[in-house]
Amino acid sequence: MSSPISLAALAPIMSRIMVDTVEIFRPGPEVLDPDTGVYVPGPDIVIYQGLGAVFAAGGPGLVISVAGQPAPDDPRDKYKLLTPLDAPLASREDSVRVIAATQDQGLLNRVWRVLDLSDANTLAVVRTTWMDESTQTTGASAVVDISQARTDLEALMTDTVRISRTAGQPALDPVTGLPGETPTSVVYEGQGAVLSSHGQIVVAQIVGFDWLSEGAAWYRLVTPVGAPVAMPGDLVEVITSEGADGRTGRTWLAEDATEASTVEICRTTRLTERITFASSAI
Repeated sequence: MSSPISLAALAPIMSRIMVDTVEIFRPGPEVLDPDTGVYVPGPDIVIYQGLGAVFAAGGPGLVISVAGQPAPDDPRDKYKLLTPLDAPLASREDSVRVIAATQDQGLLNRVWRVLDLSDANTLAVVRTTWMDESTQTTGASAVVDISQARTDLEALMTDTVRISRTAGQPALDPVTGLPGETPTSVVYEGQGAVLSSHGQIVVAQIVGFDWLSEGAAWYRLVTPVGAPVAMPGDLVEVITSEGADGRTGRTWLAEDATEASTVEICRTTRLTERITFASSAI
């Protein structure tokens, strides 16, 4: 009969596994930039720096088909962080990075997001923290160049799009007594792109970072920062398109007002497609 393994015997084994140096950190309070008079992110608050290990857990996320469209289903890769039991507990939305890797240098220049509080157990020999990866590029820095990101996105806006808004009530047809077309006014006509959920994923791969984070929609209108804001119910059409067609002749409705934030690289508007009569379907 084999003897049970004691927790004390496992501890030295786990210490030989945790050979990297890791940091658990969270954003610091904003500080006032004396040159610009604008508040900017302050230095990160490091709550732990010491021995640890990062392991992939569960493989990459999946992209499933929903109503014929690819949709991310928990798309981020899952990872486990191991730290000594005397390390502090990480909190949800904390970040983790490896600052010194003993074996795999691919761990460097990457950032993980803590999914939940670090595990705590009555019987434990190591602290376990579940994470997913927030890094979208293996470049030397995770800081996004806003000007370059804006240029890269605008280079992908190869369509001419039109945003129209209701401008009154439809006039009645004197013969049939039925209402005619609703009058509209053009709010914007110019550079833009209409992206399906698949297109939004492709753009993230092209520009090299998660430009929408977890805010993907079935369809999304992307226009330059200088374009006007669309309002709920506005009509969106693609007037001319480059590359594969299939976007012209279709109409979308703005679900919400165009998103706005202090820092922007483009204007984005969530859309839903307006269903029209299709004779070929009869």
